[in-house]
Amino acid sequence: MSDNIVLNALSIERKGSNAYTARIGQDQRFGEFLHGGFTASLLVYTALEHAKSTLERTKEQHIISCQIQYLKPVNKSEIQLQVEHVRVGKANATLRVVLSQKGSPSVTGDVNLIDAAANRGVTVNTGFTLNPPPTPSDLKKFETNDDPNWILYHLPYNKTSQGQPLSHWNLFFTRAGPVNPRLHDMWCMLHNSKARITNVMLPVLADAYLRQADNFTPNSDFSYAACVARAERAIDGDVRQDDLDKAVMRYWTATQSLSLEIVRQLPEEGVQWVLLRAEAKAIRDGRLVVEVTLLDEEMRLLAYGKAVDLLIPAQRWVQESLRDGRGAKIMKI
Repeated sequence: MSDNIVLNALSIERKGSNAYTARIGQDQRFGEFLHGGFTASLLVYTALEHAKSTLERTKEQHIISCQIQYLKPVNKSEIQLQVEHVRVGKANATLRVVLSQKGSPSVTGDVNLIDAAANRGVTVNTGFTLNPPPTPSDLKKFETNDDPNWILYHLPYNKTSQGQPLSHWNLFFTRAGPVNPRLHDMWCMLHNSKARITNVMLPVLADAYLRQADNFTPNSDFSYAACVARAERAIDGDVRQDDLDKAVMRYWTATQSLSLEIVRQLPEEGVQWVLLRAEAKAIRDGRLVVEVTLLDEEMRLLAYGKAVDLLIPAQRWVQESLRDGRGAKIMKI
């Protein structure tokens, strides 16, 4: 067992040549349902583990991209995973992973793999930088939460919390808030300082941003500014429980799709820090369209992607949940 609680949760059991099962604990769920980013990482992990045994000769065992479609939320039932070989070539392979529960598909993902050691081609420095540039940071000062421009937001673990996936991470927000409400910049590291972020975990981070709809909602408890205010009232970096008890989500968000292109492979041992920028491109008819960019400590592009979320007013979700007999409540984390 490693020090990495997220990697430890990525566990599957083989049931056939192309079939696997998984049971994921509550600590990777928001309420009843599995975190969308973790779900994407589970599909990627399944493809990689499958490739180790079936694509051994071609050595196509490194993710270069994934395209995930969420058909319905993943609940607490046992997960079945079926892998299809869409294409296996000399230089790359595409595996389709279908996640089902009780025989009904819930999530599908195409995972594209390469042999990173043999993958060589034209490389040009395009001079890409984030625009506007991120707020200056001193990652050494992050360890003591003393950076004048950034502040730690950590949700302490609580077994009754409906936001347990957040407790695994130390997230740093800009103290002054975003340049504009469309943007969300966040430095991310695992709460266990010995653990590292690996390639298979990048989809988790790609779906970890605050939903920008809250930035446009007056008095929202989950706007960027509200989270910074809670962080300022935190004790030793841990957000206070009484603050959390007062916070009510205005929206239930369901990830509809997530696509991610891995531009730079992380070292096998992983990295400590990743910078996430999420920019809302549109909020229309209950859909949030977001561009996601992940960078390393040297501000080099790691991954680039797009996510689409369905925004459901929390009260409507509660009413529909009660009508469906699920017994949900307005979500508090």
